[in-house]
Amino acid sequence: KQWYQRRVPFENDTCGWTITNNKVSFNRVSASEFMHPNVDHTSGESTGHYLVANASQGGEGDSAMLTYTLNRNTRAKCYFSFWYHMEGDSVGSINVYRTSSGTKEKAWPTAVDSGSGWNQGGVFIGKVSNVKIDVEFVKGSSNYGDVAVDDVSFHRCIVGSEECMADEFQCRSGQCIKAEKRCE
Repeated sequence: KQWYQRRVPFENDTCGWTITNNKVSFNRVSASEFMHPNVDHTSGESTGHYLVANASQGGEGDSAMLTYTLNRNTRAKCYFSFWYHMEGDSVGSINVYRTSSGTKEKAWPTAVDSGSGWNQGGVFIGKVSNVKIDVEFVKGSSNYGDVAVDDVSFHRCIVGSEECMADEFQCRSGQCIKAEKRCE
């Protein structure tokens, strides 16, 4: 069921994503309950939801992990994307790990304070059998700041489901082409 969803906006629940907390925790909150960010990425409204890790919890190096495992073969263009918010001096880092064929690798570079807005991150998955994605927040030295994650998505992962990226156009045939190549 969750496999066919293009995007998990965390509006109702975590849709099969597992949260593992280690002294710092990811919590699903409404933007109106939290100071930063003051709107979610999905709707741009204060009534929307996202996952947040509050930097006032735990000590430096403590972490929280968001995990999902795709238990099927993926297509060659399979891609994972997410939106994140990081604000605060020495708030910490976000790491994304990809595990397939028993090998875990850091697939997305550590993020640092990105200001008050939402930013997009992404990881190429490619054609693999069974892949696990871990989105990890590691607390920095500061107790002041916030880290939020929203709209985790898998793109072009299932045979027969051509999902175009934001900068692409989907032709009637279902094929995705770069938006600037569109001639209609």
